[in-house]
Amino acid sequence: SQPDQALTATLVPVNISCSGFNNGKITVNAVGGTGRYVYAIGPNFEQFFDNNVFQNLRPGIYIIRVQDENGCYQDYEQEITQPDPIEITEDLTLREEEHCAGDNDGKFVIDIIGGTMPYTYSLDKQNGPFTAGTATQTRFTFSNLVGGTHVVYIVDANLCSQEITIDMGLPVTLDPKVEVIYDCVENAQANMVVVTIDPSNSDPTQVTYALD
Repeated sequence: SQPDQALTATLVPVNISCSGFNNGKITVNAVGGTGRYVYAIGPNFEQFFDNNVFQNLRPGIYIIRVQDENGCYQDYEQEITQPDPIEITEDLTLREEEHCAGDNDGKFVIDIIGGTMPYTYSLDKQNGPFTAGTATQTRFTFSNLVGGTHVVYIVDANLCSQEITIDMGLPVTLDPKVEVIYDCVENAQANMVVVTIDPSNSDPTQVTYALD
């Protein structure tokens, strides 16, 4: 005899959270037909499962077959997608170096594409705390920085992560030391002022001096 209701099913997909993962899922909700249902996923339609959930799926288009006790079946197509990978780039035209040690006036700007907005970020601290951007923010500015290497850690709405290393120039450290030497040569005053600077300045000719 014919069942009261024809066999049909709806598919509920869960897309992949992060690019390169294989955590997609399809849940099959069947109604109608006769008796209990079994389920298969292409291309192997001869292997049926009692479980109506297919997990650990990679991106792609899947054919799901649901079959009742009478052998009646229906096929359904479902695509599982993944977000684009998170990509971070620096806008080098907006970089500002810290020229003098202690000024803390360095700055850089990054742009983010891919993943799932909104993004959160942490500067130089891999484990956070993380600061949330706005719902559509893709450009982030970091200012009041010391020179040297900085790392920006990005986590998106699906907890996918990426990072970028920014190698800023080191600031100039003068750290002058002044020594006044009092001397007399052939009964004439021969006092001197000797100034030494931090050895990190490899080319002392780039430093100018003046005596007040």
